[in-house]
Amino acid sequence: MKAVLVLLLVFAVLSDASKATQKVKKGARIEIDFQGATVIKRQVAAGTQYYHFDGPNKGSFVDEKGNKIDSSNFEGDNGILTIKKFTEADLGTYNRHPNVFKTPIKGGFTTITGQFLTVEFE
Repeated sequence: MKAVLVLLLVFAVLSDASKATQKVKKGARIEIDFQGATVIKRQVAAGTQYYHFDGPNKGSFVDEKGNKIDSSNFEGDNGILTIKKFTEADLGTYNRHPNVFKTPIKGGFTTITGQFLTVEFE
């Protein structure tokens, strides 16, 4: 029973370690850094959106249906997303996409969830 409790505690600590919060002022310029990412996914009030750093949608957010979204308020380079003027529409959770890292082991693999960043007003 002690082993189960220890494993649950370790899991809780590790899963909480992948969450971060950034508080910003309305209208501020901010950088969201997922160095080296090719896509950043965000969950905002308008729904799930993906910012692409390469490919046919480079420099744009697209929704889950593949429709481009006005991205004139954003710049991106090498996994760093710059929001020129942070607005209420940008409040939400951001992460690298895909956000699961797999490591092969004997007889299968292990997975680790990457970092999530929640951005909110001060």
